[in-house]
Amino acid sequence: MTGFPQAGDRAPRIALPGFPEGRSHLLVVFYKDTCPTCQYTMPFVERIHRELAPRGGRVVGIAQDDAARTKAFAESYGITMPVLIDAPDYAASIAYGLQIVPSVFVVETGEGAFTVRRAFAGFSRKRLVEAAGDIAVSVGAAPPEVFHATEHILDSKPG
Repeated sequence: MTGFPQAGDRAPRIALPGFPEGRSHLLVVFYKDTCPTCQYTMPFVERIHRELAPRGGRVVGIAQDDAARTKAFAESYGITMPVLIDAPDYAASIAYGLQIVPSVFVVETGEGAFTVRRAFAGFSRKRLVEAAGDIAVSVGAAPPEVFHATEHILDSKPG
């Protein structure tokens, strides 16, 4: 695979310690703590995690920061989802052809490689709702309320 994977592409397995094993659909979000768009996006990704994890939905963050900065970011933004560290060599980010964060993927895991079901970079209100719906459907749950009616949420924000 070369470049940013698109829906339907096979993508390499993410070989980071702690990455979930087995067959399933996962919402995977690559991010960096200093990225303003990541700071905007990750609380909504956390909301998806909190809504779907009790029903078997799987959400994983992949930080492009060291462990101390990743921990500080998680504490600052209330992140409780599993977060893996891709620094210092950024092997997973390079394997996925990332040039922008956040980069969001819905992947179907299996033997060997993954199949990308949805992929986008930056923040997209519509695409994040669709990604949450994909994970919900994969576990037989209703789609979560990613955004509340009282919130003023941007439609999109580039990474």
